[in-house]
Amino acid sequence: MYWTSATNKMQYIINVLNRVGYKVDLLSFSGVTEKSMKYYKPEIKKKDGINLFLPPSIGEIYSLTRRFNHVFIWLYGLFWMLRNVASDDVVIAYHSLAYAWLLQIIQKVKRCKVILELEEMYQDVYNLSKIRARHELEIIDKADGYIFATDLFVEKAKTPNKPYAVIYGTYQVETQRHEKVEDGFIHVVYAGTFDPRKGGVAAAAAAAFLDGRYHLHILGFGSPEDEKNLLAEIEKTKKRTDAKITYEGLLKGNQYIEFLQKCHIGLCTQNPDAAFNMTSFPSKILSYLSNGLTVVSIDIKAVKKSGVGHCIYYYKEQTPEKIAEAIKSVTIKDSRPKIAELDIKFESDLDSLISCLE
Repeated sequence: MYWTSATNKMQYIINVLNRVGYKVDLLSFSGVTEKSMKYYKPEIKKKDGINLFLPPSIGEIYSLTRRFNHVFIWLYGLFWMLRNVASDDVVIAYHSLAYAWLLQIIQKVKRCKVILELEEMYQDVYNLSKIRARHELEIIDKADGYIFATDLFVEKAKTPNKPYAVIYGTYQVETQRHEKVEDGFIHVVYAGTFDPRKGGVAAAAAAAFLDGRYHLHILGFGSPEDEKNLLAEIEKTKKRTDAKITYEGLLKGNQYIEFLQKCHIGLCTQNPDAAFNMTSFPSKILSYLSNGLTVVSIDIKAVKKSGVGHCIYYYKEQTPEKIAEAIKSVTIKDSRPKIAELDIKFESDLDSLISCLE
């Protein structure tokens, strides 16, 4: 399993590295998901100036083989880096507690520089023990540089005098693939996880306080229980409003981009009290902005103090009434020029970060 927002962001960072002239070797720690006892040889795939190294793997039939497979892949990764990483190389790694030990070995043995790409603090998302939480801070402290997901993360990580860059998500302006729907409705979309902390149900409930000018679309993914709760809220709200509500299911790739470009307003309605709000930036905001939508978001510091903070309409209380009020206050405008500015800035920041460590 993987998160599309995370893989898209790493792909974007790789593309920026290519743009500024760096050669990129990408080492994967992902095994196969086949449910059969079969050995898969390591592979090398080359595309657009990137060498992707895929580890050997075996099918994961039982929990025991799954654990063996993880250890097998980690050891392969360790020996691959011992063989291929030079002392003047810079290693950029996604922050993971699982293979942090491996990076520390490479730092000591090869004397190379390590940059951690930090999407979140795991202790903000999961109930880590005090020992594991302290261990996470130690892991972060040992890196030579950082790519942070929010400006607030810089303060929380407590890594003074070390170089860093900040990137909220993918700054790739999407080409115009579909015109906005002009059918008399203002089209509002919530796109993302149905996890209650991320606000899918809250977005649906807000339609009860919108009038017949609005058409609210809900699309994304979630557990069967989360999806059931969301559908129940949609049906309940339909009976109380003149606004239209449509459940669109899960859309991917071009379908997803084209659908967003049909809409006018994007919703980011996540729980304002979640601990991860300090260090994690909602990826859906950049998806909306890069497709030309105007964004309505809960008022949280990570968003308001970001480089796109002034482009967004906010509400302060996580209630359907306040969300609806913010939606009705929107003046619709194209947000893509701001994303293009952030793209140029991050290219310069990332080049400076790596230059500091070489």
